[in-house]
Amino acid sequence: MIDGQQRLTTIYILLFYFDDVANMLYGENKKFNIEYETRENSKTFLKSIQSITKQNESNINYYYMSNAYLIIKEWFENAPTRNVNFFTTLITMVRNRKK
Repeated sequence: MIDGQQRLTTIYILLFYFDDVANMLYGENKKFNIEYETRENSKTFLKSIQSITKQNESNINYYYMSNAYLIIKEWFENAPTRNVNFFTTLITMVRNRKK
């Protein structure tokens, strides 16, 4: 079972992966952040997650966060049409919300 913190972290990582899309949808000034009191330096780690090339084993939290990022990255890079489908769905949802 995935708890709320894991869901939020995964959504954050997914949107961070698509940083350019987030800028397009929300503008440069509406960046989002996430930080956990019980996860020291989590905000800093997550802000630099795009530089991850392998799982970070320095602590269990970073391991799972880096693993999630690498899985998301691989999933989208292995099928470029997924990017288009994801963008289309995301933009449609945002537009429908503004109505």
